[in-house]
Amino acid sequence: MSKNIWATLVFLSVALTFAGSSVLIGAHLAAPSSPPPPAGVYIAAFASSLMLAALVVAARRSRERMLKTQVDNAAQRKLAER
Repeated sequence: MSKNIWATLVFLSVALTFAGSSVLIGAHLAAPSSPPPPAGVYIAAFASSLMLAALVVAARRSRERMLKTQVDNAAQRKLAER
């Protein structure tokens, strides 16, 4: 499998964990009379939000590195033409 497929699978699993835990927390906040979710739900929401932030930063750095490589290659080709 390519790197993009693995990154997508990791992102989806983290995003689904965050969405599910957010729904459980939101349901409790909407109906305070309902029993609160287990502590693990709060931990999962916090951990998955940190993972989402890390994935966004990693994707941004990867894109910046790719753009820098493209610019460097274009500059080298331009110098080679002269």
